[in-house]
Amino acid sequence: MSPSVALRACYSPSRFLTKKSPHTIVILLLLFAPLISLAAEAEIKSEQYIGLGMARFSINSDHPSIDDQAIVGMSLLFGVRSRSHVFELSLGGGSGVEVGPTFDIYYPEDSADYGYFSLSYQYQFRHLKPASNVFPYLGAGYSFHSINWNNYVYDHSGDGYAIMGGVVIPIEKTWAINLSVRRFSFSGEKILFSSGDYPDYATQVYEVAASLVYHFNITR
Repeated sequence: MSPSVALRACYSPSRFLTKKSPHTIVILLLLFAPLISLAAEAEIKSEQYIGLGMARFSINSDHPSIDDQAIVGMSLLFGVRSRSHVFELSLGGGSGVEVGPTFDIYYPEDSADYGYFSLSYQYQFRHLKPASNVFPYLGAGYSFHSINWNNYVYDHSGDGYAIMGGVVIPIEKTWAINLSVRRFSFSGEKILFSSGDYPDYATQVYEVAASLVYHFNITR
């Protein structure tokens, strides 16, 4: 599975030209403010990282066309850490979501792609004793999700919150393994080329991921 297929839903500019845009933009600015502050204060030691891995997504939705199911996909991480504080952008998704007939505008059964992006704050417990090279963390943040039908112009998209936990396991000076569990909750509707009001359906997505991470400017 290529990253372009797995993450296609998150890269479509039309997803953001909706009535949700002002709300989304405000949240993004608030979450990016700490990153800008960290970058401006050169005296604060920080490190950046990028990671890529495999993920399993369990989708539980109230949407009448989307049954509860699980798919396998990819996870991509970008982040910056200052001491125990981490600000992270994560993207993920996969293909092969089975969707049934739609009812507001009729389309027959189809398959779909799922994708998300999330901005989060995480706290790494680096002060635990006895000291070890395994760093557990907890976090929370904002997320945007989209499930896109493959053969028809139809989607189930929306924003919500994310909570997460995991461990970072260093394996070399600049490399680590990130094992994570994330729970996403969002209220989604049809927003692609939407000209009317569509009902919102609550959806939860659980992601279990293992990523190989490369760190820059290491400050253990």
